[in-house]
Amino acid sequence: MTAATPWGRVSRRGELFGLSFERIYASTPEDVWEAVTDAERLARWMAPYRGDLRLGGRWEALDSEGSVFSWGTVSECEPPRRFVTSWEYEGEEPSRPPPSSTLGAPRASRGTSATSSSSRCGARSFPEPA
Repeated sequence: MTAATPWGRVSRRGELFGLSFERIYASTPEDVWEAVTDAERLARWMAPYRGDLRLGGRWEALDSEGSVFSWGTVSECEPPRRFVTSWEYEGEEPSRPPPSSTLGAPRASRGTSATSSSSRCGARSFPEPA
């Protein structure tokens, strides 16, 4: 099952979900890259992060109380074009390979086209497709 949502295209395969979307930002690929790989900037729009957001680095995402709710390892890092990381969530059964997200940030005629896809995500990670 696949459905378009405000968050992007959500698909379901058995108990696992996938999400893909594209957004155009009136900015440079370098600026979009920094918004995704700089912990201070990530905290402004997503969640507080700690750890290393470089190739091979491990990171943790923190909730509003400072508890870790998600973590992962950066498996590909090609500034400012491609960023791939695993995602695991507190309370979900570990899967192998773990869920992953890929960010691509090529320049578009109107700015930077940021595409993101996440795969093999558990039910807690994404809303049920309509």
